[in-house]
Order: sequence, then structure tokens, then C-alpha cells
Amino acid sequence: MEAFHAGRNNNNQEQHTAACDCFVRTLKGLINYVACQKSPLLVFGNLTVEWRLAMAQSDLKGNLTVPREEELKMQANHYSYITLDEGIRLFENMHPPKKHELKPYWQLLKTYQNQSKDRQNFQHSATIRDKLSFLTLDMLTFLIDEGILPPNSYQLTDQDQQFLRNEYPEQRVKRVEQALQNPEKYPVPFPVWPRDSWNIYHHQCPSCHSQAQLYGFTGIEVEGKQDFLTFYACSLACEHCQLRLWDLSELLIAGCANVFDLSHQLDQWLNDHRLFIPDNSTMPAK
Repeated sequence: MEAFHAGRNNNNQEQHTAACDCFVRTLKGLINYVACQKSPLLVFGNLTVEWRLAMAQSDLKGNLTVPREEELKMQANHYSYITLDEGIRLFENMHPPKKHELKPYWQLLKTYQNQSKDRQNFQHSATIRDKLSFLTLDMLTFLIDEGILPPNSYQLTDQDQQFLRNEYPEQRVKRVEQALQNPEKYPVPFPVWPRDSWNIYHHQCPSCHSQAQLYGFTGIEVEGKQDFLTFYACSLACEHCQLRLWDLSELLIAGCANVFDLSHQLDQWLNDHRLFIPDNSTMPAK
């Protein structure tokens, strides 16, 4: 983080790339740590029966005894870790509010990781560096506050606090306010969203008032005997005026709605996801 703060005000492409790579490694480690805290069995892929049995006993008793041969294989990386995408999905399922808040950042992280062959030419690297830095600091703060990471895992410095609480939020407020007036002049690298109709919702652009696209995700919730289908907007893109709102915070700054009730489309969503909820009226009597 010291190198990140020291290099924020220069345009050195190599330093930006090095900082981004460091944040990616840290974030992948945090995601694996979260999964491992839930259960070590979630972290590793092709485990032998001996390892699975030992880890299952560890979950119950709080200790882990593994045959020496298996331990040496693990140290030699003969076992595969879960993918980044799997780890992110696990984290989002464990902490749903953070999914709405951080979804675009995870999309960016996955996109950046996939650019391994051409990272030196990755556009807007300074902006991406700041966003990955924010994600790293936000995750560290959240995991420590939740007791998932030990309190002494990382101590935020004054510079970290200044960036996380002041500089980064203020930077976004200024950009959104300027972008609403002149969208084409203030672009941002946009998250790559899966082309799934349930990840897109059409809504009025806050700048030109044409129809824009909100990107996010759709989820089902059960309250008592009632099922609700909700779309959670995370980003906005308008093809008419080129406005881009990057995350939930920017949507809120622009005064955009970000939660929409889609319960009237519940049957279609269940059909698309091949989920079947039996109708009690058609069930045979017991």
C-alpha cells in the first residue's frame, strides 16, 4: 500500500501494472481465506479421500491431522484451488449486501486477470489501480470488522483512511457530477457484464432521459409464504449520451433507483433457471 500511495500521482504504466497485480494476488488470497474459514473442503479441488476426511474432522474438532505424504503433495501444489469466480460466488452467497455493493469491482477483477497477455496496454490503468485498491481496502476492513480476519491482520494507515473515506468518494462525486453534464468527456472503464437478460434492466438515463441499461443481478427472496423477485442495479450505461455510472455509489450520487420489484416475472425466472416449486393444490393428499 505504501508503494501505491507513493505512485498515485505519476503516470508510470509499469508501476500501475505492478500495483494492480499486487492487489489481484491479495484479493485472491482474501477470497480463498474466506472460503477456508467456512470450510477447508471448499478451497481445494482434487483432494484425496484422506484429505477430505481429515478436513471434515478438522471442522468438527478444530484440529487437522493429515498423512505426511498428502501434506507434501499439498506443499508441492499438487492440488488445485477453487477458481477466482467460484471464490467470489461463495463470498457473495455468504455476504449478500456486499454483492450489491461490490459486484462491479469483482467483474473488473476478473476482467483484469484475464488480460494477462496484454496488461501493459490495458487502458485506464490508473483508474483500474484505484478501483482495485479500493476493493482491497474495503475487503480488509470488512473482514476484520466481521471477525473473519484477526484484528492485527492489517492496520489501516492514515493514507489508507484518507483514500478510502475521503479521496476516493470525493473523486467519484466530482466525476459523476461532471459526467451528468457532459458524459462523453468523463468516461470510465466499464465492467464486463454477462449477457444474460436477468442481468439487465432498462431505465431512464439521469442525464439525457433516454432509455439506458442498468446492469446487475436478479435474486429471489422468500418472506413467509410469499416469494419476491428483485433486480439489484449495480451499474448504468447509456448508449445515447455515453453516460457511465460505475457502481452502486455512483448510481446513488446520480439519484438513480437501484432496486426493482420483478415479482410479476417470477414464473419466467423460475422457468429460465429450471427451478420447480410444486403447487400444493396439485399435490396428492397425504
